[in-house]
Amino acid sequence: MTISKSIAIVGIAGVVAILAFGMSAYAKESPRKEAKTHEISEKASAHAVCMQSAIAERENSIIAAMNTYHAALVSALQVRRDAFTAALSLTDKQARKDAEKSALVAFRTSRKSASDKFKIARKAASDEFAKDRKACKV
Repeated sequence: MTISKSIAIVGIAGVVAILAFGMSAYAKESPRKEAKTHEISEKASAHAVCMQSAIAERENSIIAAMNTYHAALVSALQVRRDAFTAALSLTDKQARKDAEKSALVAFRTSRKSASDKFKIARKAASDEFAKDRKACKV
């Protein structure tokens, strides 16, 4: 083995030793810092539990609003289907056209009403979540 290889190996070993010593010294923390970390984690845990409850309440409200919206939309579609079916049984061309137009207007009105109610419910859930989130400050 040559001298330059020996110096390189000793140099690398020295760097590894310095890094290992530095990492072990870095890993040790003072008891005061550990206590502070523990205190923060208790607050974070209490905050997390509170936020979990607030999120669950918000999501359940939105799910309920979505279910109501879909039920109203399905109902509107069924009414439209029945109205179109009834319109097709009319023999007068103008009466059929008027019945189809009336069915479309009624459907649009029902759909818009369901959509507006959903938006109001979603906004209420969001507003309630904002209040709950502020209350979760521990």
